[in-house]
Amino acid sequence: MPRMLEPRSRGRGIVTTSDVYQGELLLISLPVGPVLRAPEGYTLLPEHLASALGQRQLSPADRFRMLQLCSSNERISNPAVTLQDLGEGAELRVRAAESPQYSARALGPLQSQPLDLDLSEEKVLSVLEFSSHGAARSDQGARMLRSEPQQAFLGLWPEHSLLNHGCAPNARAIVVGDALLVRAMAAIPKGEVTTSYLTEREAQSVGGTRRAALEKRYGFTCSCKRCLSEESLSADIQQSLLGLQHLDPVSPGVGAASGLKGSSLGVQERIDVLEGLLEQSSVQDQLVARAAALTALQQANENGGERSAESRETAESALMATLAYMAPGCGALLDLTTEVLVSTTEKYGKQDPRVAELAKSCLRQHLHRDGVVSDAMLSALVEARIAAKIAAQSS
Repeated sequence: MPRMLEPRSRGRGIVTTSDVYQGELLLISLPVGPVLRAPEGYTLLPEHLASALGQRQLSPADRFRMLQLCSSNERISNPAVTLQDLGEGAELRVRAAESPQYSARALGPLQSQPLDLDLSEEKVLSVLEFSSHGAARSDQGARMLRSEPQQAFLGLWPEHSLLNHGCAPNARAIVVGDALLVRAMAAIPKGEVTTSYLTEREAQSVGGTRRAALEKRYGFTCSCKRCLSEESLSADIQQSLLGLQHLDPVSPGVGAASGLKGSSLGVQERIDVLEGLLEQSSVQDQLVARAAALTALQQANENGGERSAESRETAESALMATLAYMAPGCGALLDLTTEVLVSTTEKYGKQDPRVAELAKSCLRQHLHRDGVVSDAMLSALVEARIAAKIAAQSS
């Protein structure tokens, strides 16, 4: 366990014991059982991982780790989950249970009690539904450096499962090989470390959509700062934001059946409606609403929604600034920055000052995302990502 982390005194969660700088590596976690992989875009489910675990003989220490993640488990003498118990402490507990003499010397008599490591299929699936981690595609930087194909993945990394959710998280997890690395996306004053339980597409949704996804999948209503800020907006503004999220290039009137205000309007008209509603709002509400609008527009654009050609550069610049504030180092920001760098270079040439500024921004985002690396590795990451963007635009 890294020296700067410890579990919260109450409930699940991990906090830092000192201030953490942006890009700092916080945690390295190894998986329990196999890490499943599939072609990019394939949806791997907890059931798939449960089946794979059922076909593999787990070590007593891994069984102990999984049982520690069962919040309803009452058979272990100390039900409080700690990072130590999910790491090397699991090996010590099992060894202590098998050897009382070792336990009394190393861990004390309390830890020498026999361990019931029975792990039913229902309990395995319950753990995986709430604690497994995966994505539809692997981390671009790690994949390119390791010359691996783009793949979906799913696994169980016990220490990572203790992290609480935030819709604007201050840390992110990437999988390199079978190991999961958690790195600070922003400077973290002594306090809680958060990550996102949402997909990047879901994370770009407005508050109500994000909360619905979290409640359906994990059974809790998110009360993070971002959600509470958006919740405080007036009903008219929230409805306007939903209208921006549900743009459709084929049928401009999509969403009318749902009662979305202004559902027959185009992009610019909907933005004008929102700005009109914001005229009498506080500065804080304006910032929150514009941030939500930009991320909603980005999601609509990824879904094929319309975007005004003349306002594209302005919208992209504003979106990059918003994402940098909300989630520095996130994949969406790095992808967008690289995309804009490629298109700006093609349009204005390498000597243009705008290209130089975008290149610096791209470098900063890589450092935030991947930490302090050698100049050679940083150059390789940036060049590989640019090459991938050019290839994607050409296909």
